[in-house]
Amino acid sequence: MIKKILFATLFVAAAQSAFAQARFFGAVKVEYEKTTAVRQLMKDLAGGDNWFEQNKERFPVSLLNYYDFTGDTTRSLYQPGKDVPLDPRLWWRPVADKNVV
Repeated sequence: MIKKILFATLFVAAAQSAFAQARFFGAVKVEYEKTTAVRQLMKDLAGGDNWFEQNKERFPVSLLNYYDFTGDTTRSLYQPGKDVPLDPRLWWRPVADKNVV
């Protein structure tokens, strides 16, 4: 009797885990928000120079970018998302920030 109950319990648990594996999203869209610490980046690039301390007010504290990832069972696309107005103090542009993959 105990063997039958144990077998039935294991069978139900195995069947549930088999059905759980069948759940798959056919399509997905993910929006990413990327924040870059501009002042810290410039400080790291300056090394130990006094240049950063003299010019740190010329850089924004951070830079915000948005990216979108869309995909289905056959393909995926990673591209820039919504546009964010640039800080006028930012005189450089991040490398490859408009790439589509």
